[in-house]
Amino acid sequence: MGRNQGKKKEKIKCATHLPVSALAFQPGSSTVAPPIHTIKVKKLKAINHGFKVTDSSFHSDVNAAAISAFTWKETNLSDSQMDAVWDRVHQSESAGWDQGYIDSFVNRDQLPPDNDPELPKAKGKGDKAMHEWMKHIDVYLSALITLEGRGQPSASPNCVRCRIPDHEGKYRCLGCDNLGLICQDCMLSTHQHMPFHRIESWNGVYFLRSSLNPTWGDDFVVIDSDQIHTVGLDYCGCGATSKGQVEQLLECRLYPATVVNPKTAATFRVLELFELLQYESKLSTYEFYQTVSRLTDNTGLHIPKDRYPTLLRIVHQWRHLKLLKRTGRGHDPVRGALGTHPGECALLCPACLHVGINLPDGWENAPRDSKYLYALNIALDACFRMKRKDCSSEEADPGLSRGFAYVVEETAFQEYLKKHDKETKPKSQGYASSGIATVECSQHNSKRPLAVCDTQRGERYCNMDYITLLSLQLCLLQMFLISYDIACQWFINLFMRLAQIDPSGPSSATGR
Repeated sequence: MGRNQGKKKEKIKCATHLPVSALAFQPGSSTVAPPIHTIKVKKLKAINHGFKVTDSSFHSDVNAAAISAFTWKETNLSDSQMDAVWDRVHQSESAGWDQGYIDSFVNRDQLPPDNDPELPKAKGKGDKAMHEWMKHIDVYLSALITLEGRGQPSASPNCVRCRIPDHEGKYRCLGCDNLGLICQDCMLSTHQHMPFHRIESWNGVYFLRSSLNPTWGDDFVVIDSDQIHTVGLDYCGCGATSKGQVEQLLECRLYPATVVNPKTAATFRVLELFELLQYESKLSTYEFYQTVSRLTDNTGLHIPKDRYPTLLRIVHQWRHLKLLKRTGRGHDPVRGALGTHPGECALLCPACLHVGINLPDGWENAPRDSKYLYALNIALDACFRMKRKDCSSEEADPGLSRGFAYVVEETAFQEYLKKHDKETKPKSQGYASSGIATVECSQHNSKRPLAVCDTQRGERYCNMDYITLLSLQLCLLQMFLISYDIACQWFINLFMRLAQIDPSGPSSATGR
């Protein structure tokens, strides 16, 4: 519904259903026709001072004689009648309604609302949508109670799909549309490619949790977004493929928990859902697993097998794979994922200066008084609130990103600290780390690659020197502006200390 203005001819399009009793269009009338059957849909097209009405569809449930007796023709309207039509059109256009939403009101001979009832209520006005809902609360409550049982009282006990008399409808799927209860054969045939839907069976009094697996004793566990399934699983062994168990599961979008003879898997869907939930709501893995476990059985009578430690390991691996995938490490046939260079997976600050990306040609030949324009601004600091308990080890919980992104490679870092035992005070009792130290872009607050490390106790020079040198090694600029709250004392003998760490580092090349 709209109107084109300007040099082009004025047009108006309006779709509505004409009642049987109304055999002529009366735009100036304020009478609302009673809700009766419709005979056709009409469209209005403005022509000079009137508009032409054309027919677009017929309805078979209307008397054909009434349809044939009605003749569509060009109708000349007065200015007042045209104004009445435009008021009706602009009423909906000003609210920004979709055409289908407008037609839903016009078809009932009603005007669309002035504003969206679902938008936040204006100050001083009530929540109209909530007040309207309260008038229909019994309808909602009745629907919830009805769905707890077999449905409407008049529902047939037979399967609503095959309608075979001796096939009792006793199964329903909570993941499919509620089309009624179906028999076991129909449930299995309709879910051949949907094995992780939630199935329930009617026992005559209430619904029980059921399964598509005819042999309930199989012990393969699948963690999905709404249930922990126990299913029967058979791998392909016909010789048509040489792929192993892990590859076959991954092709089905199932992430195996182990490499050898897996007995548990998580769907890709649940891993993607939890990843976004954790980013947006800071949801812990334990809380998420308990939620899925309660969706499986909220009574505590049939608690599913505990796969929380398994999900922790899967999530850890999934995040690491996403890191490698998003940084292009899956397209290197020579080095592979384990051959990733230090800091290669770190996301560089997009607003900082990068050689070959956002620097002009000849920037390195800039005069001394303007070299600061092509300098990297970094800041050093440490946080002693981010402590880590001494409750694990590299053998018990090995890290996957070994210096690939922002955190330094642990083995080399520990070897470096052994050379500075005299500078490093003893660790805090019960803590493997008393905090973390970082080097970041001071202008945009973006972490530098290989610029995060643990502190043992205090903000020691050896820790700050190490991450500063590693961060600058990956930068091809010639000048660095460093901000540090104790820079006046830390700067003393800085280049000598950096040269001891790496004689070929940036300090030896620039000397400043």
